[in-house]
Amino acid sequence: MTIYWPTFADAFTVADENNPYRSSFVHQNGGWCLVAYSFATTQTTEGSVKKGIMRAFGTALGGIIGWIALVACEDKRYENEFNPYGIIAWLTVTAILTTYFASEKGFEARMSALPNDYGMFVLYSVTTSITIIVYGYFAYGTLGRDLIVQNRIVSNLVGIAMSTVMSLIPPGNYGGSPGRARKIVNFHWNSIQYVIDTLLSCELDESGNPFDERCTEIADNLTKSYNRILTKSSKLRGLALGYEKDASKLHKFPRFKVDPNLKVELEKISCDIHVAAFVPLMAAKLLSHEDGRKALLSLNGGVRTELSLLLKEFELGLAGGDIASLTVQLPPQNSGLDNTTKIDVELFLRTIFWMVTEMHRHSAALDKISWGI
Repeated sequence: MTIYWPTFADAFTVADENNPYRSSFVHQNGGWCLVAYSFATTQTTEGSVKKGIMRAFGTALGGIIGWIALVACEDKRYENEFNPYGIIAWLTVTAILTTYFASEKGFEARMSALPNDYGMFVLYSVTTSITIIVYGYFAYGTLGRDLIVQNRIVSNLVGIAMSTVMSLIPPGNYGGSPGRARKIVNFHWNSIQYVIDTLLSCELDESGNPFDERCTEIADNLTKSYNRILTKSSKLRGLALGYEKDASKLHKFPRFKVDPNLKVELEKISCDIHVAAFVPLMAAKLLSHEDGRKALLSLNGGVRTELSLLLKEFELGLAGGDIASLTVQLPPQNSGLDNTTKIDVELFLRTIFWMVTEMHRHSAALDKISWGI
């Protein structure tokens, strides 16, 4: 801005042309403005607007507190013309009162230094009052007292306004949007589809049984998928929860509210992360021994046909298909498989069906979540 708007660099100040302090504020105000812009901007539209509001009120209150201290504690008997003991006492009392009224009450007050709702208000109120008093006490004295308050407040409010406007420019980055939660669900859907598709890619010999070497290769790939699914799902979850928390600041504000059902659904989706990662691990375990390979992939096992039907439904996506209408088809009793293999196959299939049911529920719940202005 100082490059493309010369007036901002040369004339952004609240002071008369003949004021001796004018030149110092010209250089400071631009910096204060950009600092306010940077610190009022968060990763979400809602968070930026709400933090901007809290910063604006905190800056205004801090300016008033600092100004009152410089007026009330003016004393010509001291070297800097201010009573330092009175200033310290005033700052101590106002900081304690501001923090108390803005903090959570009861046990929650011990759990965090700054509450999610009004923490920014406390922080910037105390910071601004201290900054103004330090500038007034050590640099500007009684003559520049009013100017330091005016310029500090105005430059910060301009920066906050810039941040708010920029965050509202469409399409916006709304933390209350269910889009990030939906990304986790879609990733789980695609991950399970990948497992089924990989299993069915195993070629069969003339007798209808899978090749051992190919099964070993597929098992290795599926084992690696476990860590990949776990890592990416956890990362997506962390981002979604972080955006939701940021957008939930100042929940009493009448606009930019976050639907409480979003956090509930995110917690439910979080429970699916390890289950989704378990699916390829279970498939790899079945491929690691002969009975498991035959049960899953041989033509006579009965499960390969089931997997083929599942894959077709998965390819239609969450919005299409009707996987709920399918039933779990287990290997026949006379298949010659031991009980442990039968249990493992049943667990594998039922886990997939359970995940499918959960993902459909999540999708339906996320469709009902309201968000935006």
